[in-house]
Amino acid sequence: MHTLWLVAAVGVVTNFFATSVFADGYPESLINQQLQEVKETVDVDLSQLEPGQRLIIEYIGYPMMIYRRTEADLNELEDNVMKRADPDGETHRASIDAMYSSSSSQVWSQLLLVTPPDITHQAYRSLREEYFFAINVGPAMRCALQLVDHDRQAPTVFLDPCSGLNYDTAGRALTNTHVAESDATRFSLYIPPHSFAGNSLLKIGLNPKDLPLPDPPEIQIHDQHLSPTQRLILAAEYNDLDAARAAINEGANANYFRLGENNPFTAAIIGGSMELIDLIVEAGGRPKSSSLEIAKIMERDDVIDLIKDLDE
Repeated sequence: MHTLWLVAAVGVVTNFFATSVFADGYPESLINQQLQEVKETVDVDLSQLEPGQRLIIEYIGYPMMIYRRTEADLNELEDNVMKRADPDGETHRASIDAMYSSSSSQVWSQLLLVTPPDITHQAYRSLREEYFFAINVGPAMRCALQLVDHDRQAPTVFLDPCSGLNYDTAGRALTNTHVAESDATRFSLYIPPHSFAGNSLLKIGLNPKDLPLPDPPEIQIHDQHLSPTQRLILAAEYNDLDAARAAINEGANANYFRLGENNPFTAAIIGGSMELIDLIVEAGGRPKSSSLEIAKIMERDDVIDLIKDLDE
């Protein structure tokens, strides 16, 4: 078993956060570009893909995988689907809500709402028993999945090296007693909109009838059960300037930091405009140890320059 790589003609990037250089108008410029890209489809010929092989293709900022199942994989899915963490797809909608983690992932959350929920109830979670198609990242921590090699007599497993979770070839999480259970550990792999033309031509993307896209999940930025600092972080993630100003006026700590939690400055790098980042800086927010690396991953040259200026 091995993985093949193919570069798509639409939305090619070198990271999993879906950006190019958007110095002006981020994140709206990113959202608008992706909304244009979803109108195009990518055709992938699978006729040369052997059983046990996986093909990786970039599409609108995320790596897609197409895996051709072996007989052992098919038999395993038929026999053991009820032993999975979420065999009936009960967390399908919750997983899409979780995908909308910032304004930079808005379009993807809308795309995933187009995938028919019925597919999550099928044993194979696919339009063709032979092929499994999904985003090649774990939903818990957004890390690239690894193909765990077995011989042809044993079923394949996809490993998320960051969370330690394993997924079967239908993308369902396997029950893992060594990982603390949460909703995210039960999420199945994301399946983007796609179709087949003939037996082996995969068409990634939307049908014209799927447009316009559904609205993204609703975010409760103004939830009064949240502290002002928590509301500021949410406002930064979703580029809500008015909510950010209100949270700061209510006493939010713009320089908040706790290991393992999000903070206003980092949230704004991923989801906020330069105006929102400037607002956080004016309120006392400063870069954290990971801020420069995140700005580089997001390819935000404007933020990189600001961090360097603040560090001088």
